Amino acid sequence: MVFDKMNSNITHHSQSVNRELLEKFEFNSDVIKSFISQSEIPVDFYNKNGQILIHKKSDASEEDVTRLQKFESQGIYFLISEKDKFIKPKSPDPVHGREVSFTKLVNPDLTVALAKEASDLLEELKHFPLTNNHIRLVQKGIDDILADFKGSTDMELGLVNVIEVMRQAGIRAASEMMTKRTIIAMAMKLRGMKALSKNDNEIQKTKQLNVMLASFMVDIGKSRMKLPNHIDLRPEEFDYIKNHPIISYLMIGNLSGVNSEVKSAVLNSHRTFRGEGLNNNYPSTNMIIRKLTEYLQKYKDDKSKQTLIEDIQKQIHHILGNMYTDEDPGIISISGEFASLSSDQEWRPAYDAVVSMKLILNNSFFSYNEKIVRDFFDLMALSLCENRSVLNPGDYVIVVSTDSQKKYTLKPALSRKFSDIRQDRFWKESGQFDR
Repeated sequence: MVFDKMNSNITHHSQSVNRELLEKFEFNSDVIKSFISQSEIPVDFYNKNGQILIHKKSDASEEDVTRLQKFESQGIYFLISEKDKFIKPKSPDPVHGREVSFTKLVNPDLTVALAKEASDLLEELKHFPLTNNHIRLVQKGIDDILADFKGSTDMELGLVNVIEVMRQAGIRAASEMMTKRTIIAMAMKLRGMKALSKNDNEIQKTKQLNVMLASFMVDIGKSRMKLPNHIDLRPEEFDYIKNHPIISYLMIGNLSGVNSEVKSAVLNSHRTFRGEGLNNNYPSTNMIIRKLTEYLQKYKDDKSKQTLIEDIQKQIHHILGNMYTDEDPGIISISGEFASLSSDQEWRPAYDAVVSMKLILNNSFFSYNEKIVRDFFDLMALSLCENRSVLNPGDYVIVVSTDSQKKYTLKPALSRKFSDIRQDRFWKESGQFDR
């Protein structure tokens, strides 16, 4: 058969490709139907000698597609490298009944660039103040990462492979943790904001960028602190470390380029809103109010601090009125805990991702409300752990705690005795606590 005498849509090309790069196209009704429904021929097709027969076409008619079948007896081939353009790979086996994907969602180039920017920023902040120019650079980096992440069709199921990416980045631990926390918080926030209408897109994006910027900025206060890097911290050392959210807040508080929602998330990043109960930083809002009031008095006559003064007043008002109920501090805190556990530290090597998840769960009662823990395991556990299950049928989660309001009584009540994870009451990834 002489191909250059065929229909003008069937083009013979003088050049040919290596036959070893080709795979034979297997005709079946499903593939042909998909070409017709999408009105396209997605790849170039070749004869067995590597000469092109039909070019890919984005506005193909049904007649164009069915014409492919004329070549079935002769054999028609395509480039192996383009196979995924029309052959959907077999879905991986579900984990505990939940669909999973092995698509890697984290863009290495954009993520490493953000990590290097974090490293440069931390060094610069040791000697110079944070400015709105710094904020704009960070916002550009996180905006690019957010757009890339949202562009994946597997955004809700794919792997958040930030550990793998950062392992190759050669970045210091502080910058690595800033970047990991930002990526993980972004994914958790994004996956938790489902099915909003098109009218909400800009609001939705603003909230996503807010949690990313707050995640990035929450630890910048450490650049101004001399932090201990050993185990077995003394009480006074631990108290000193706990100041870093307020220091980070003060560094961004006077910047007009950072909105008040981001500032609130940074200020409250280690509070989990159990009222006056246990949490992993200040056990009472009184400490925060006292410190903010001290800074308000300090700067009240400084006209250059007007933006900070107004925001401090707003933060105090929200805290006193118990008006701040946003979940972002919990998202940032639990994302940061995973980022820290999965990173090398001066006093220990990094924990495996699954071990990190188990350590977070083990300490979760003392740190987070139930929704944050459930969302983190439901939305993030599989994709952070390469689809390895963290919790399995038959596992026990045992949590014992004295009542947060009666911890100094002789016979305090037990808030939670133990929890048994039962197979018939599983979360999507792990399990529903059965108290």
